[in-house]
Amino acid sequence: MTKFTLARLRDLLQEVSPAVDWSQLGIEDNLTEAGLDSLDKAALMMRLEDEIKQTISDEVYDRIETAKQIIEYISDPNTAGS
Repeated sequence: MTKFTLARLRDLLQEVSPAVDWSQLGIEDNLTEAGLDSLDKAALMMRLEDEIKQTISDEVYDRIETAKQIIEYISDPNTAGS
């Protein structure tokens, strides 16, 4: 699998939530505070599942809040958004 980057996350965010400019999203930024609503978060998680070809559990979904947590989870699913 190709390394999942902040740039790729920004692209996915722009696709699922085009009303927000995600180009300045920082690695530690909280996605909700940056403008991701609950429906867009669900759409993002579905896109991420397509990317990694596996299901993201509800537990992980609930705990992921930052760009860093997503990138770490994609890199190592055992981190579970911690």
